[in-house]
This record gives sequence, structure tokens and C-alpha cells, in this order.
Amino acid sequence: MEVISVYGIHPFTPKEIEENEIRLFTYLKALIQAELINPEDDYDGDREMALLKKVAISSLSASRRTELVTLLIKDENTEDAN
Repeated sequence: MEVISVYGIHPFTPKEIEENEIRLFTYLKALIQAELINPEDDYDGDREMALLKKVAISSLSASRRTELVTLLIKDENTEDAN
């Protein structure tokens, strides 16, 4: 099946789709790690919810979104243990 462009916008190749997913995953992971390294008081959880929203609406696969959410909540679980 041949895919034609719509309005002059060419469809992404499978390689471009994979590169975009890797770039998006790296970006979101860096945001989460930056928040974990330099946490500010987040009384209402606004920043955490904003990060979760970015992960949730991203075009990443479910396994990669799960990995990012686990990274974000892992820090909370270690604080409860202390």
C-alpha cells in the first residue's frame, strides 16, 4: 500500500517515527530527572501533575510511559521508607 502526502506533508518513515520516540522519551526522562534532582516545594502537586500529563498525552508506547511514571513515583516511595 502506497501512502501519499496530504497537503504536501509527507508521512514519516518508520525510522523517523522511531527517532522521534527516542527523542521524546529522552526529553521527558530529563524533565523528570531534573525535577527529582532539584525539587522545590510542590504543595499542591502542580508540577508533578504537569509532568504526569506530559507523559500521559505523549505518543510514546505504553511500556515507555510506564517506565517514566515509575521513575517519577520511585522517589516518592523512597521518601516514605525514610
